[in-house]
Amino acid sequence: MDQAYDLVVVGGGIAGLVAAANAGGEGRRVLLLEAAPDLGGRARTRSSGGFHFNQGAHALYRQGRFKAALDRLGVPYTGGEPVAAQRTLMWDGMQHPFPSSLGKVIGLSPLGFGERLQLVRLFQQVGAGDYPREGVLRDFTGALTPKLRHLIEALVRLAAYANAPEQLALGPALDQLRMSIGGVIYVDGGWATLVAGLEAALRQRAVEIRTSTRLETLARTGDEWRLALAEDEAITARAVVLATEPDVAGKLAGASIDAERLVAAAEPVRAVCLDVGLSRLPTPTTGLVLGADEPLYLAVHSKAGSLAPEGGALVHTACYLAPGEAPTPAHLQRLELMLDQVQPSWRALEVERQRLTGIAVVQDLHEAGRPRAAVATDAPGLFLAGDWVGEGAMLSDAAAKSGEEAAAAALAYLSQT
Repeated sequence: MDQAYDLVVVGGGIAGLVAAANAGGEGRRVLLLEAAPDLGGRARTRSSGGFHFNQGAHALYRQGRFKAALDRLGVPYTGGEPVAAQRTLMWDGMQHPFPSSLGKVIGLSPLGFGERLQLVRLFQQVGAGDYPREGVLRDFTGALTPKLRHLIEALVRLAAYANAPEQLALGPALDQLRMSIGGVIYVDGGWATLVAGLEAALRQRAVEIRTSTRLETLARTGDEWRLALAEDEAITARAVVLATEPDVAGKLAGASIDAERLVAAAEPVRAVCLDVGLSRLPTPTTGLVLGADEPLYLAVHSKAGSLAPEGGALVHTACYLAPGEAPTPAHLQRLELMLDQVQPSWRALEVERQRLTGIAVVQDLHEAGRPRAAVATDAPGLFLAGDWVGEGAMLSDAAAKSGEEAAAAALAYLSQT
């Protein structure tokens, strides 16, 4: 006889963990399925030699939906915020102080005096939420001088991890920039600590967890779903949340025309990352470098969060890829050259290294004029969650938001059937 559940959540990344935690408890039988041996998805952390490597640079936004979800679920974490005075802009191969406040914008050397005054007004406009919402980011920045355009688009890249000014929806892009002004946290021990806290929250809510368990097929039979697992095992559920990557959800959600159509349209946002663990930091005064005229990023997360052994440093670098751009060895070479410039002699101090070539930072770009997948599908009792689902948030915040909304929709469905 098949095991019967009220709700099965497929996928143990942020969206799935949040969905299962919100649905668990109160006598409901909830199961979380994860195909990999470990939970976390792209929130997993690899620890080696005392260094804690996230899957690229991860920041927890203080005003974001993921932090709010963690706090509501009682997930403990600690960490720190990068020091504003240690931020740098790289422009034409030269380093310039990053404006950490409106007052310091006046001293931003690459800009002319009139451009600095206009930048102050732009910051005030974004901070107040006083900006248009329709169109693409370039509609907003295209009317600026070339230097101001480079700068605003670089700041959006930093906040949204997306190098697509001619496709990125304007409203969500500036919303993300505005939200980022509230600051970020680099989490001690890496994001594996958040995953562990979410797993504990699931167990407190009596959610059953099965890892290394792949869902093969999903079919609607009568008023329930039948989930066929490996080795001829099957279970049933009254409702299902697919918190997987879009292509996996598309293959499983054959009963939903909506899901299949929207999944096919998803466009991943990718980056090339090089993260290095150093025995010490050659230039301790540099904490973050943002490329203004190149899509580059460097940050020493271990200066704020506990991510390296005593005296050591963990440096994250990234090159944001444009839509359709393929990763090449030249991207990694450019990141090494940036390290040569910003942290000279780093090569002699390297202890550990992590390369992520073409990693999907997020599974769908907030593209103007194209709706993203909705939480509820046209198939009864089938719901979607992930950083590619829903409006109003980006990155891990989108994953957490969709997870909460999918759980709420699933519980509402269960209460009516």
